[in-house]
Amino acid sequence: MTFTNQQIHDLAAELFWRYADDLGVQQANVDVIESSGHCLLEHRVARSVFSDSGYLALDAEEQNRVLNGAKHEAFKHCAEERNIIGTVYADEAGLGRTPGCEDIDTGNLWHIPTIREAKPIDVMGTLCLRHPLPAIVYSDRIPDQGFIRVANTKLALGFDLPIYLALTGAQELGQDSYALIGIFYIPIPHRTRK
Repeated sequence: MTFTNQQIHDLAAELFWRYADDLGVQQANVDVIESSGHCLLEHRVARSVFSDSGYLALDAEEQNRVLNGAKHEAFKHCAEERNIIGTVYADEAGLGRTPGCEDIDTGNLWHIPTIREAKPIDVMGTLCLRHPLPAIVYSDRIPDQGFIRVANTKLALGFDLPIYLALTGAQELGQDSYALIGIFYIPIPHRTRK
């Protein structure tokens, strides 16, 4: 058995985001760059990630190739300041949350601020939580602008919240189906106001 490039990418994504879940994204990026990705292999959840991926069933030579590939994949994304996304599945578009994130508590976001937008912004897509992987927006088209307001957050959060996405990429999933990737902006109330 051998791992495909996509399986190596998925392994690197899972290792990186589980590491970032403990230390934060900024620290994870620094650690991955400084260690050339080796820190991910020493993380407390690495063994369970390896076990779940089928890595432990590989022969020693293939394990070595996969480890080096995963370290390189994580390092490359961190050095280029790009999120490592993992596989995006078109059939998860209508879920709002991928399996494994059903119990994420979003109650701390339950404040619907009044938003004044300076210029018209495309409103499109459906938010999908994919913990520990980064959230994405499923859409039926590529936006005209690089900044959008997510149309549907209710499936993912349980309520409508104005969330914005600065696009860094888009992945075509099929005819009129896209995964929009980028940096999310979530308005929060000002701390000094009540």
